[in-house]
Amino acid sequence: VAIIEHKGLLHALISVNYAELQKTDISDVRQYFKDKFLPEFNAKQSSYKRVMQFTIIDKELPRTNLGKIQRYKLHQFVNAEAKQREKTKEPDFEVYRTIKHFVEEQSNSKVFANQHIEYDIALDSLGKLGLIEFIAQSYGIVMTEAELVAFANIGELAEHVEKNKTKLQVEAINWSSILKEKVQLKLPQTSIFQGVIKNACKGIFKIIFRFKGEGAEQIPQGPCIIAPNHQSFFDGLFVASFIKRRTMRNTYFYAKKKHVNNRFLQFMARRNNVIVMDLHNELKESIQKMAEVLKRGRNIIIFPEGTRTKDGMIGDFKKTFAILSAELNVPIVPVAISGAFEALPTGKHLPKLFSKINVKFLQPVYPTGHTYESLSEVVKNRIKHSLKIV
Repeated sequence: VAIIEHKGLLHALISVNYAELQKTDISDVRQYFKDKFLPEFNAKQSSYKRVMQFTIIDKELPRTNLGKIQRYKLHQFVNAEAKQREKTKEPDFEVYRTIKHFVEEQSNSKVFANQHIEYDIALDSLGKLGLIEFIAQSYGIVMTEAELVAFANIGELAEHVEKNKTKLQVEAINWSSILKEKVQLKLPQTSIFQGVIKNACKGIFKIIFRFKGEGAEQIPQGPCIIAPNHQSFFDGLFVASFIKRRTMRNTYFYAKKKHVNNRFLQFMARRNNVIVMDLHNELKESIQKMAEVLKRGRNIIIFPEGTRTKDGMIGDFKKTFAILSAELNVPIVPVAISGAFEALPTGKHLPKLFSKINVKFLQPVYPTGHTYESLSEVVKNRIKHSLKIV
């Protein structure tokens, strides 16, 4: 197995000996890797190391005379598979064409019938939620995320919808309606020690780094979304360090449930404005909880990239923050973090001492006149401009 980055995603190339496989009970090689190998592999990885796409080849991976894999040649296998897929005859019924078109818009890529939602198309959680809502609204079929990804490919999903649909009324996703649904949310209490902890962290950062911040006065009165780029594990604390105490008491983070996995972390979350969410099993409810925070007049910090950068560059922005901003009419404060990737690179256990880290709060972006996509793009471009990224 070799892993490369292809179109911004980690892609595994798996060399398979079919003669040896015939001695096993594996009948569908591709399905085996989708159902067993990749889930077990990804379960042991951090989110940024998870493989979302793969290609199976029936030959040895190209190597040098010294036995090292020639990585520059691996992309040709991925491209060859894509060309072969394009030659495959596509299903010819309206439900398939409609679902295919919707997924292509969500993933911003060309989609084929034999592709899997997660491992081939790499549809993110928001995209999967959107597809689930689209199928429910348009065809009357309700399913969970687990049921959605259980289909071997888009073609089988479309066939299931065609056979079981109870209505046929293609509709756009109504995010406004979704965010208006009632949701139970008990906001975590703000510890009387929050300010002490925040100032202590800021002091430590100033000792071990050349740590500076500016522009916190850009945070407006009333609810807003604070949207930093994501360079390191400590970015949340870097941003919070420069937010005034009164504002910080009304500002909330969210954390993935899998990262708050012991009693101490759960206790700290309840006392430090951290809302724990199960984005894998309760994505819709999680987004509704974020909306509820804003509707109560509070702020929320969301990292639009969803995960830390792997190379120091800014990754693709997810649309969740833009949807919340547009539907609830709350401004977004972009935050440009620089130097954190160099000081605390992914995979390293010790920081690079005395590195320069800067946190800059930029002018708010208001959602009026924007689509989700244009709003997301404006925020991303402001951060890139501040960081002098072309």
